[in-house]
Amino acid sequence: MQEKNEDGPPTEREVTGRVTHLFYSAERFSAGCLERSDMDAPVEIKFSGRMYLKRNDRVTLRGEWVRNPKYGPQFEASSFEYLRRNSTVRA
Repeated sequence: MQEKNEDGPPTEREVTGRVTHLFYSAERFSAGCLERSDMDAPVEIKFSGRMYLKRNDRVTLRGEWVRNPKYGPQFEASSFEYLRRNSTVRA
């Protein structure tokens, strides 16, 4: 069971970046690392959620920070958008 992360990173509701690594990815669930592009300097975070992502996908994830007992702090996405050069695809 995952708990809300009260002593970790801020409770941001949205993160944007590029998927750099996948621990697991299937049709209905992905977990991996995202290099954030919405900050002054690149920061890599762990994420998970009910979505299908591939390495190098550019996305905006919406959700909350949680502390997974096994994997530690991560961003749990409840929705996402694929980012493209001239358009955005919502999912």
